[in-house]
Amino acid sequence: MSKRKAREVPESSKKVNGNKENLVSSALFKAAPFTRELREQGIKKKPGTVRVYSDGIFDCFHFGHARALQQAKNTFSNCYLIVGVCGDELTHKIKGDTVMNEKERFEAVRHCRYVDEVLEYAPWVITSEFLEDHDIDYVAHDDLPYGSEEATDIYGHLKSAGKFIATQRTEGISTSDIICRVVRNYDVYIRRNLARGFTRKDLNVSFVREKRAQIAKLTNELRQRVNSGRSKLEQIVEKWESNSQKLINDFVKFFTMSKLTPPYPKTSLKTLPASDSSSELDSNNGSGLHESESFDDSLEAPS
Repeated sequence: MSKRKAREVPESSKKVNGNKENLVSSALFKAAPFTRELREQGIKKKPGTVRVYSDGIFDCFHFGHARALQQAKNTFSNCYLIVGVCGDELTHKIKGDTVMNEKERFEAVRHCRYVDEVLEYAPWVITSEFLEDHDIDYVAHDDLPYGSEEATDIYGHLKSAGKFIATQRTEGISTSDIICRVVRNYDVYIRRNLARGFTRKDLNVSFVREKRAQIAKLTNELRQRVNSGRSKLEQIVEKWESNSQKLINDFVKFFTMSKLTPPYPKTSLKTLPASDSSSELDSNNGSGLHESESFDDSLEAPS
């Protein structure tokens, strides 16, 4: 069995220092995108390539961000997408605190499959000089107006110049929404992280809240055990109800029959023939008179 021949890496793709020809060959190898490094060397972009720029904060990078960048990337078949990410100083000054720091946000965007280049410490307002310096053809962003100290819409001049591409926001997901979920379920996530080995100092919570979270955790575990056995208990109760209903029905049936049917036979004079009843009365009366007469005779004194 022959061994597979190892793939040879072209010399043009190896790391070089300051060699303009090797940089060009490296860019052409595997259709590598046009980068800032090539541009600084005075190399122009590939003809026909459309350079699209999209900027943002990209805090807690989520699939809504990725979909917006996907829309920007798919605007042109030969699109080269540059994504600008604002730094912490500018973001905290204008928009407020972030969950992720600037380095984390840079790397999160850099690992998105639709991004060709990440421009770190991007400006808040896009100027004509900025577009010219980075050889940008179009700017892609959602169509909501974003204000600044100088203008009510920082993308207004781009829209007027026909260099703006409107992307659609994804409903139901945003950085603010993610933060709201965490705040709304604050105690749940405290219990989660305590169970995963974090200390109360790591979570910046008090001793009382830590113990409260531990008690709540035990309560939830007990509730889960009860719920796990609830289905079996429901089956037992259902069977008991069925059997008890059968017993009640049998008892009612037995009690009703015992009321309707007496335990001994009863006879009535109405059932006897008329001749028999009269003869019987006459015989009783006769016997009664003879008995009284004999009784009176027995009471007489002896002579």
